[in-house]
Amino acid sequence: MAQKNIFPIYLDDAIQVVDTATAAWDGKTSRIHVTVNEASAITVGDATVAGTILTIMDDRGSSNSHNCSVTFTTGPMSDDAELDVAVLNATGEFVTAMWTGTNWIYLGGGRLDVA
Repeated sequence: MAQKNIFPIYLDDAIQVVDTATAAWDGKTSRIHVTVNEASAITVGDATVAGTILTIMDDRGSSNSHNCSVTFTTGPMSDDAELDVAVLNATGEFVTAMWTGTNWIYLGGGRLDVA
């Protein structure tokens, strides 16, 4: 069986700032910062190159606590719809995913507490 290797690709365009209640990934950058102070939803479509990395971070400030739903149109783990949506609900929370060429897979998620 042939082995398929995918190398990570970081898209180094400017950070995409989400400051509206709904937004879609622009496909130009590997970084999205959510700054809107209301419930929000981000749609992440397919990338064009296998290995594309994307990190979405809640950057709304410590006094804001509205949820941000991140929906991957071609979901992580490809066949499990329950994993298609990640929810960020506190400043510093993030999710990182990589495009395999056929679907997104989660690489990690968590929370950063920075001073």
